Amino acid sequence: MKVPGTIGYPIIGDKSREFLSDPTKFITSRINEHSSRIFQCRILNNPTIFVCSPQAVKTLLSEEMANDIEHGYKSILHRLYGDNIVFENDVTANELHNCLKNCFQNMELYKETVNRLCEPLLSSLHLRTEPVYIYPEFKRVMTRMCLELFLGIKTESCLDQTEEITHLATQHWHGIISVPVSLKIPLAGESTYSLAVQAKEKLLSIIRSILLGQNGQGDASVAAKLRHADFSNSKSLEQHLLLFVSAVIPKAFASLITSFIIVMAGDDKEALRARARTDSKFLDRVLLEVERMWPPLFAGRRLVRRTTTLESYDLPKDYAIMYVTHAAHRDPEVFPEPNSFNPDRWITCNAGQEDLVLCFGSGPRCCVGTDLIRRILRDVASRLLQNYEWSLAPPNQDTSYKYLPVARPAVQPSIAFSSYLTNDEPFFDACG
Repeated sequence: MKVPGTIGYPIIGDKSREFLSDPTKFITSRINEHSSRIFQCRILNNPTIFVCSPQAVKTLLSEEMANDIEHGYKSILHRLYGDNIVFENDVTANELHNCLKNCFQNMELYKETVNRLCEPLLSSLHLRTEPVYIYPEFKRVMTRMCLELFLGIKTESCLDQTEEITHLATQHWHGIISVPVSLKIPLAGESTYSLAVQAKEKLLSIIRSILLGQNGQGDASVAAKLRHADFSNSKSLEQHLLLFVSAVIPKAFASLITSFIIVMAGDDKEALRARARTDSKFLDRVLLEVERMWPPLFAGRRLVRRTTTLESYDLPKDYAIMYVTHAAHRDPEVFPEPNSFNPDRWITCNAGQEDLVLCFGSGPRCCVGTDLIRRILRDVASRLLQNYEWSLAPPNQDTSYKYLPVARPAVQPSIAFSSYLTNDEPFFDACG
């Protein structure tokens, strides 16, 4: 069966600008127009099939379709990252996935680093004389965490190196979200993409130097586990470390914790905070509902390697596929009242459907760091609840979201924190 919609003519039929200007409006209007959560149009001048139902996305990412579908990022991002798990397929991808997943298994390896880097922020929020801009604060903490976990850098004592890598990672990120053209305009300097390519080479040089300095060290850290993992060669290790210390992970984490803080803010959410503070299973449901409503990445991309079908629709060879996580998570046929924040849906109307939350992907190519990110997110959320009450300051802020390149409020939200603790209890002792 033909996918609803039309791919239009090259260039003049492209809908990229309309999609990028308001992705949620674009998706909703097409779903309504075609009465289907699978439709097609032309994006980035490529025939593109949009997949917006959770069951269809899960099937698309499953093992059963792995031979017909491949990752769709290589033509766009390979020059900025080099060879890594994101661009591989088949046996190589599976081997890399297993290799990397083993490095993220033991949370005890991360606990000391997570506690040490989070403590200065989490123990002092109530002392701020001004409301806290939470997104950049947590992005900064997570950036340092990535540098320590994956490169073994002691960020508190290596401030210059930390700042240099952070600056380069930001420059690199700006290239990821720009037009992939490397050029230099007279009097205007080099393009954002060109600067990002240069930042990538500088980051790889720093990573290479760090690895040489650590050669032979036998500690049990995550950085050591990665150094001793079964990569095909040192270049593969370097390029995977580039992926792990780039801006993607800090931005995704900051997006999720910001969404948690906002949705739990204010006097009207005091009962929710109190319940999450004392009921760990309810906190898990709260965080799952945050993932459902505000996945950091709006969508993912795939390419059709050979003609196949998805839910009876034909997927022609060489078509791009955009699976829209945000829309899949708000499918009213699956999630009743999809735009309402309801953590208890996971023990009522959506009990047993946790696998339809696709924030970290699904199937054999799901994010290798899912467990790590969720554990850190839960730990930080728990500490915030044990230590603080909080509210938007001022209370009438616009918290409407922008979804590209990463989901977060369009206007930087500011939060006022007050201490929940009594009798001057130590912050981290109170967390258990």
